[in-house]
Order: sequence, then C-alpha cells, then structure tokens
Amino acid sequence: MTTEGLSFLLASSMLIACDPGPGHGMGDGSVVVCPPGSTQACSCSGGGDGLATCLSDGSGFGNCACGACSASNPTGFCAAGSACTGGSCCATASVCGSSCCTTGSVCIDDASGNPTCVQQCTSSSECSAPTSCCSVIGDGHGGVIQGYGACTTARDECRCTSGSDCVSNVCAPMTNGTTPLAVDICVANDGGYYHGCAGTTTCATVGTCCVHGPNGSAFCAAACGPGTACTGGATCDSAYTVAFISSCSSTQETCSP
Repeated sequence: MTTEGLSFLLASSMLIACDPGPGHGMGDGSVVVCPPGSTQACSCSGGGDGLATCLSDGSGFGNCACGACSASNPTGFCAAGSACTGGSCCATASVCGSSCCTTGSVCIDDASGNPTCVQQCTSSSECSAPTSCCSVIGDGHGGVIQGYGACTTARDECRCTSGSDCVSNVCAPMTNGTTPLAVDICVANDGGYYHGCAGTTTCATVGTCCVHGPNGSAFCAAACGPGTACTGGATCDSAYTVAFISSCSSTQETCSP
C-alpha cells in the first residue's frame, strides 16, 4: 500500500471516530474536549435536531437530548446556559443536584452530603428556627468566604450584624486562628481571642485589648504597633474603640480586618 493510501485510510478512520451518529452524543471521553455545560446541535434518531451538553468533566458531549425539556421529557434540551432539572429549564448556576435553587436561595451540602437549596442570608436575624444560624460558607476554592451565608441548623460560625443576633450578645470578627476576617460571627463571651469581654468578663489572652467594634459589641482584639505587627493582611489601626475597662491605653491600636 502506498503512503498516500495509508494516509487516506487513517484520515477516514479519524472522521468515523469523531462522528457520534444519529441520536448519540460525543461522550466517550477520548475524542472531544469541551467546556463543561456547553452545548451543540445533534441529530435525533427519529429525525429532527436535538441538543448535546458537554459532560461535567469536559471529557465530551453527552447523549443527544431530543425534544424540549418538560415534566414528561425530563432529559430534554434547554437553551445554552440552562439545564433540564426536575422537568424544567434551570440556569446552570442554580442547579443543585436534582433541584433548581430559586432567587434568594443557595445550594449547599446537607449533613448527609447531599446538595440542597436553602435560604440565603447575611445575618442570623434573617433566619428562622430550626435553621436559625446564618452559616458562613466559602466558595469552594481555597476557603474564600462568600459575601452571604446560608440558613442552617448549625450552632457555630453564625453570621451577625449586631450582638442582638447572638445568644451571647457578642458579634465579633471571625478569625482563621490568628487573623481577624472581614465577616462578623456570634462568639462566646469568655474573654478568648476575638471573643467577648462584655460586662465583667476580661480578656484572657496576653496581648489583647477589650474593644468596642462598629456594631457595639465588646470583644478582645489583638494589640499592635511598633514592633508588633498584625498577621495575614490584617490592619493595625484605630477602627475599634478601646473599652474603658480594658487594661490597654485608650490610644492603643488593634488589628482589624
């Protein structure tokens, strides 16, 4: 066989391998690489056009969805940027397992690890029992905290905007162990690091001062200044007012987010 003939056979084989055939998507994972959730037209076995959606791992397109999405056709196709979920088209960003989260809700994993839609919130005062805690949630990429939370049954790391949102009556910056972060949560009034120092409670951690935050809560913040820097990008400033019961000077600066 000539070189030209061999090249023709190889090219023909590649074309055949790339053709999904009527009614089938390109989802064998070895031929097509595509952006997850993207779509392309495909041919239905009974005639007419359908829509194939790229698999979640981007390895290829799924089976050809023929007919519009509906309760009677739960695998039908939707416009680009949407997916057939529960028998209706749902914006891809709102898909939560087999449900579609509505405006004002967010998708999180429940205690069993199953995705579920719950009420979105910014403070626990917006949540009702039994899901009365506005839990802090990350974005799933490096633990970055979202600008909103989710109403859950949790009892710690509950977002707040004032002490009245909390059983302890203390709302203070959340920390990663050393650095105050730009989200306030309900904390215990026990004198701990960035915990409450309300009433007769004093700060138990060396190098902290009892201060009042912008929301009025009293908590123990790390002191800073010449020779004592804040960690993790926190700012050494006078954002907090040193409480009169504090052992620190009224001009003492502390670490804020």
